Amino acid sequence: MKHIAILFLVSTLAMVAGLTGTAAAAPMTTNQVIVCEFAVWRGGTHKYANQQFVPDVASRIGYFYSGTIVWADQHAFPHRASGDMVRELTGSGGGWVWAKHLVRTGRKCLPL
Repeated sequence: MKHIAILFLVSTLAMVAGLTGTAAAAPMTTNQVIVCEFAVWRGGTHKYANQQFVPDVASRIGYFYSGTIVWADQHAFPHRASGDMVRELTGSGGGWVWAKHLVRTGRKCLPL
């Protein structure tokens, strides 16, 4: 009977230790945004207020010159009207730009 109690205690401790290790290794949140550093190129780009913007003068909210460094979402998203991709400037004050006007720098991407 004493062996069964010890075996039960050891297996319970092993299970608790395994659950604690699993919980500690799991990410804190599943919807964390990762931003990467990009340099603006191809002569610069306009910044727009939302993802599905109409690329006209009225919807522009800013401009980035070629060589400007910005922090944007690591993923590009489709712009339905044009078929091109856009990126959200999550780490640079918000807004959206054409993905084809950004090039990744050598810096590591970071959680926001």
